Amino acid sequence: MMMAFEEYRTATPPSSALEETEESVLEALREGSESAAILYEDDTATAMVRFKYEGETIYFFRLSVVPHRRRRGYAKQLIKWIEKQGVSKGLTISRCKVRQSVQNNLMLYQDMGYEIVDQELVVRPAGTVKALTMEKKLWE
Repeated sequence: MMMAFEEYRTATPPSSALEETEESVLEALREGSESAAILYEDDTATAMVRFKYEGETIYFFRLSVVPHRRRRGYAKQLIKWIEKQGVSKGLTISRCKVRQSVQNNLMLYQDMGYEIVDQELVVRPAGTVKALTMEKKLWE
């Protein structure tokens, strides 16, 4: 995750993912407040996504693919996996948030059927970012 989010260190503001530590992520996983899935290529962790269940929704975040292994469909594979997890639990919505300025991510989610349902300004000491909430109905 840290390798994948490194490119956002120079963004304004830098990604809050870069403030996380291995210990803080492990603690959240241990206490059960979130879960994670890791995709491997050649026995090497290549892509990951973290997620949690919120009512009728599976909410995923920190979807990341290491830079030198992008454009191989790994992000889509993980999103499809997340959606299957939601369906298997009888949930109706898959949700994520994305920076409006990261057009590649926005287009990926839209291509997979996600729609913008909300937007917010996230104000942090390092700067303000416009975040879009995107959702997809898992079944009607």
